[in-house]
Amino acid sequence: MNNIERKKIEQEIYDQKTGLGKIEWGAWWDPELYSYLEGFRKKIIQQWYDQYLKNKDCLVLGCGNGEDIKDFEKLSSKIVGIDISSRLIKEATKKFKRHYFILGDAENLPFKNKSFDIVLCKSILHHLPNLEKALNEINRILKKNGILLIAYEPCLLNPPAIIGRKFFPSNIHTPGERPFIPYIFRKKLKKQGYSEIYFEYFYFWSNILPIIGKYYRFKDFFKVFIKTSIILEKLLKFTPLREFYWIIAGVYIGGKDL
Repeated sequence: MNNIERKKIEQEIYDQKTGLGKIEWGAWWDPELYSYLEGFRKKIIQQWYDQYLKNKDCLVLGCGNGEDIKDFEKLSSKIVGIDISSRLIKEATKKFKRHYFILGDAENLPFKNKSFDIVLCKSILHHLPNLEKALNEINRILKKNGILLIAYEPCLLNPPAIIGRKFFPSNIHTPGERPFIPYIFRKKLKKQGYSEIYFEYFYFWSNILPIIGKYYRFKDFFKVFIKTSIILEKLLKFTPLREFYWIIAGVYIGGKDL
């Protein structure tokens, strides 16, 4: 599958929601427990939003239907979203009247050089056929010392995620997506001229707890279990086991003349 074919398939899947599996994404988890688990990541990401997005012009790469914009729309002075799916762009436009949403792809951004203070990505980079080209485009449209904020990208080696992708794919899993090995991902960003400010790893084994908890009544017990797991996982991030975590996120300085 070449890059053009891969991009076309990605577009068709997100236009029609017909991915590798029939199950709706997120149907594996108990919603309450998954929301509790994700709260630990979202707390850190919100701190990054508060620190970097205030009064800034922000491009949301792979904006989808705009569901995440509510988390920072009161901070940014201007928000522009871009996505490959016409269906999702229409949904976002209806949902957020005062923001701009454009059909397009991350490897050919339709903006002038030095157009944005911030580029925000959430679970989009691992879907791109040519990551290096996209990183060059992001660097081009960022203002000098602008910020690339990566809120969420999946990792390749996490055991629960491997099982999920292999045996229980959802309606938005695509054949061309390529989750990252954290070490290689960070190395690529550095090679493309980005300077790392923060980098975080989330969920080694705790991501399986909302799945198990779906079949039991004792939600409070599982919340304690999740919280304890998160504490232990924070310690393991300082070991080579960090390469086996489920989610990575980071903040980088870009906008440099290469």
